[in-house]
Amino acid sequence: MDQYSVYSLFGLVAAQLAIYGFAWAACAWHMPEERSVASHAAAFSMLVALGMLLASLRNEEQTWIAYAGPNISFALGFICLRRSGEKFLRHKPRDFEHMLIAVFGCGALAILGLQSDTAWIRVVLAYGLISFILLRMLIDQAGPMRAEFGLRFSATITITGLLVAAAFGLRATQQWLSPGSLLEIHQSNLRNVEMLFGYVIGAALFNFAFLAMLVRRLLNQLRMQSLQDQLTGLPNRRAFDGVLAREWQRFRRHRTPCVLLALDLDYFKKINDTYGHDGGDLVLIKTAQVLREFARQTDFVARMGGEEFVILMTDLPSDQGPLAAERIRAAIAAQRFDEPAMAVTVSIGVACAMVDDSDSAALLRRADLALYRAKDLGRNQVCVAAEIATVRSSNESELAHLL
Repeated sequence: MDQYSVYSLFGLVAAQLAIYGFAWAACAWHMPEERSVASHAAAFSMLVALGMLLASLRNEEQTWIAYAGPNISFALGFICLRRSGEKFLRHKPRDFEHMLIAVFGCGALAILGLQSDTAWIRVVLAYGLISFILLRMLIDQAGPMRAEFGLRFSATITITGLLVAAAFGLRATQQWLSPGSLLEIHQSNLRNVEMLFGYVIGAALFNFAFLAMLVRRLLNQLRMQSLQDQLTGLPNRRAFDGVLAREWQRFRRHRTPCVLLALDLDYFKKINDTYGHDGGDLVLIKTAQVLREFARQTDFVARMGGEEFVILMTDLPSDQGPLAAERIRAAIAAQRFDEPAMAVTVSIGVACAMVDDSDSAALLRRADLALYRAKDLGRNQVCVAAEIATVRSSNESELAHLL
């Protein structure tokens, strides 16, 4: 293979990486929430592309920019790659370590320059730096990646990265063992052709893997948003329907106790009319906070819409449901706001899963019927489905025990 063909491969790799760089720059422009991540990815691609172009300038007339320039550009590019991963995985950037590598590593490459007697050291250092940066990146980010994307996906990315790091490490080792035979990337031999094709494949794998992780994160965020009430941060009706269906199936199989509380704030329209929607939103937010505080960790609290909430309580004996509801009712009534006249109470319907229920919707219907009954009886109280028994706040001793 002649020198012209090798330089043509330099141009091909540089063009590919430049396209990736422009694509990441466009992502940074249009995705403010991931702008720092995409900007670092763009810098990585552009710096490696620049290194390839500078390496293509190597000829018989040796110049510092053509020999030291590519290695420095590669090292800085891979530092940007590592920092991009840190930003993406919300891992604290190791800026001090990055600075040390940039100052001492790139400084050494700049000082070595064109010295012919230490050219082999320059090659070892260039490949060794890249291998070291990749290995440090994979070690630091394996845990956060596994936590967010799962073992299978993170293992695929990690193994691929290790193979790339091993390839650079092997090149550095070969040069170390053979100082008399320079393994510079511009030489026209089969090893360099393989290395350049490796750049093409490695760059594609990195960019598509990174893009896949970014898309997966965005999809997860969209999924979470579709299951979450934006005002209170509680799960919404859609999320509740899914959980109720699963718990209903568990009840049918194992007869696991299951209690459902349906809650509705009393005279909420009056609050909105008196204090405006900002006042109404404040009431809803504080109510959600009370529900989180007084519900157990295993309970599922959701906002159904408007001023309606539900709490699904599993593994709770049926006779404990009304007592838990009364405790929540009293806590909501005890809330204090900046406006002294802003008093909030809640009516609660309680229903326990029964073998006679045809489906999970039947449980919800009975809880709603109990809620309507509590409204009819004067509001600010708890009513239990089926028995239509009430737990009244006049029982001060019981209430003191509950609180």
